[in-house]
Amino acid sequence: MKLPALFAALAFVSLAAEAAPPALPIDQALKLAQDYLSERGLADAHYIGSLSLESATLTGGEIFWLAKWVPSISADGKKESALRINMDGSLVRLTSGGATGSAGARSDAPGIRRIGARSIR
Repeated sequence: MKLPALFAALAFVSLAAEAAPPALPIDQALKLAQDYLSERGLADAHYIGSLSLESATLTGGEIFWLAKWVPSISADGKKESALRINMDGSLVRLTSGGATGSAGARSDAPGIRRIGARSIR
């Protein structure tokens, strides 16, 4: 049957895509997320609940770190639930609520605010 072959192919592609280490090491991604909270005066009330390596598609594609906040950060009628940390060190806030109502938004979708690339060295 073709379905098991498709799943096997997807698993192989997924494993192959994750074989190489990420361009931005986890310790640098963690530092960027911690600095983000500290620089905004949020470190006392919020913390990083998880930091995971994610990919934009099922078959790999662009990979990024995702730092999830506990609790979500509320500001200007929006809730910021996570921070996407791209491999070049640039940051993307993941927000929901407000006028756009873009829950689960990613990179160029409405409801998120790109933060300029930061030096990680």
